[in-house]
Amino acid sequence: MNSVNSKVIIKKLNRLNNVSKHAEKLIVDISKGATEIRPVYKVPDKLTIINVFEEIIKILIKLNINFVVSNTAKRGGQIGILITIKTFVIYGNNRTKKGATD
Repeated sequence: MNSVNSKVIIKKLNRLNNVSKHAEKLIVDISKGATEIRPVYKVPDKLTIINVFEEIIKILIKLNINFVVSNTAKRGGQIGILITIKTFVIYGNNRTKKGATD
């Protein structure tokens, strides 16, 4: 398992061009210790579906963060896509947040 500091994630994210605000929010959540993210979600009280799956995958590869993609929907719908982070996120105060294990 590799590890990455949360400050490094934010620095590298700021260097990337053309990152949408939705993808940026999910990457910031990862830097704060989220081990599972859903890149496709429905906006509450609206019919809008936000899909940043491809963008998140590209960003995670550039940030050298290991992940696994799965789907939790009964019939395999796009809103059921789940990305599980397998990389350790190290915080500034030297605590570690372990990603999900196999």
